[in-house]
Amino acid sequence: MAVSSFSKKNAITSKALSSLSELDRAYSPSLWNNRGLSSEETIQRHVSTTLQESKKATEELYSKINLQYGSTLKNVLDLYSSSSTVAPGAQLIAYVHGGYWQFLSKEESAFLALPICSGSPARTATIFLAVDYVLASEKQYGQQASITGICQQMQELFTFVGNLAQVLQCSGAHFIGHSAGAHLVATMLSQLDHAQASPFLPLVKGTR
Repeated sequence: MAVSSFSKKNAITSKALSSLSELDRAYSPSLWNNRGLSSEETIQRHVSTTLQESKKATEELYSKINLQYGSTLKNVLDLYSSSSTVAPGAQLIAYVHGGYWQFLSKEESAFLALPICSGSPARTATIFLAVDYVLASEKQYGQQASITGICQQMQELFTFVGNLAQVLQCSGAHFIGHSAGAHLVATMLSQLDHAQASPFLPLVKGTR
């Protein structure tokens, strides 16, 4: 009886989510705001706010733009810190943006840099990395624009961040992601080649 009831409940759930439109709605945060805004208005407000705060970070922090971490032109990141010189022991934070795997970029991703870097004491400075990657909508990149290809780019990111953390003598490397970016960070860590990653694993202190 219990098995029968469970199967019936599952069938109803599957039917309700069977159409792509229902799935798209369920996975689109812009459709679930409680401010009375349309999906388009929600997205535009998000982009406007994050661009504005990212511009502040570029103006007020030391930065190095378009550091190449991978094999395509989109595999670049921007580095931010409170100073051009960072003492050993700094924390390094790599941020992977969301956007349903098909929207946004590193240009909107530095909004976290200013509060993170400016709030760090000099002796425990923080380095912030805003990461770009090939989007699923950028079909000119071929296989790299597939979810599999994007996940492979995250492996290149891990190696780059690990090397950078070693060179700068950081005390820890942190990977954080929002929405689709959180999926990419989680997938990156679950698919690591531990033989290759082992030199950097002691530096990985956390993910979000």
